Amino acid sequence: MQSYALPGPFHFTTGSSLTAASRGLALKTGGTAGNLDVVSAATDDPKGVIDEVDLLTSRQTYIPLGTGQVAKVRLGGTVAKFARGKINSAGKFVTEATGNRRVCVVFLEAGVDGDLVDAVFCAGPTRTGVAVTDGTTNGAASGAADLAALKAETELLGDAVRALLASLRDAAIIDT
Repeated sequence: MQSYALPGPFHFTTGSSLTAASRGLALKTGGTAGNLDVVSAATDDPKGVIDEVDLLTSRQTYIPLGTGQVAKVRLGGTVAKFARGKINSAGKFVTEATGNRRVCVVFLEAGVDGDLVDAVFCAGPTRTGVAVTDGTTNGAASGAADLAALKAETELLGDAVRALLASLRDAAIIDT
């Protein structure tokens, strides 16, 4: 039977000061001088999770996301066992309903804010659907009796477009 070694953990450098409490936080690219850095916005694209911070030797390692590996992640709220998880703006992992729109882990343990729990990394951060409410009425603009009615329908169209763009941004589908 063929066996394969999973990638990581890898050594990394960050522009941030890390402590032992940094273990389990999500990392992104684009830090100082192109280094990895702790996620600072829920819309950041997570690349990995901090596996080890050794203050005596300055050894820092991370495990890349998308590898199917199990690693400890730091929680940013209460999660249930087997729930899907995302990151928040502090680089912590939260339930699918409260984080950004990129599912990147499945929690193998339940826990609360600040806990380190085992999670399996998904094949890659996946986007989830977004909800947009459309308040427009089909044919209302062409059937408008006067300019005021046309303006009202046009404003509803603008609201729908803005909501759609905001949802696409939140889902990290577009960058604007």
